[in-house]
Amino acid sequence: MQSPVGNLVDILGKATAVVEQGSVRVASAPLWAKALLMVGLAICSSVIWIRASRSPHEAEGLGALAAAAALLAFSPLLSDQYVFWLLPWAAIAAAGRDQNVVLATFLTSAATAAMVFVPTAGAPGLEPTMVLVRNALLVAVLTDALRRLHPRPSAASELSGLDRPDLLRPVAL
Repeated sequence: MQSPVGNLVDILGKATAVVEQGSVRVASAPLWAKALLMVGLAICSSVIWIRASRSPHEAEGLGALAAAAALLAFSPLLSDQYVFWLLPWAAIAAAGRDQNVVLATFLTSAATAAMVFVPTAGAPGLEPTMVLVRNALLVAVLTDALRRLHPRPSAASELSGLDRPDLLRPVAL
């Protein structure tokens, strides 16, 4: 029920939730669904790897954040504590040029932390909705990190012709 796939099955299928090894589950994924999630993760991870290799200065923070978010988004089992794996990578990315990834990661973590209080609040129907919001934020972190991993042109390559500083050096005759 906590994973994006399990959350949709819970909302659309009205399956019975069961606590199994500390995680709330609604069903066991069939082999074809696990294979589809694995293919999605492999494709997403390949895109992250290619983009991070073209932007090596962002690979440590933003690349790792995207990879961790992809692993969580494509996982058939997602426990709350796994979401907090995103925080160190967001902090490293924020130390670089990508301070904006912190907000989406913080909101994802805050939504996860808030879910602890839902069962005690006496609103059991609210839990699937909060999980859906958290999972949507998780996918937003992934897509935002993927978008930011595009190689950015350097300032010198954006300049053309005589505007380039390397062309304005005096020439010794």
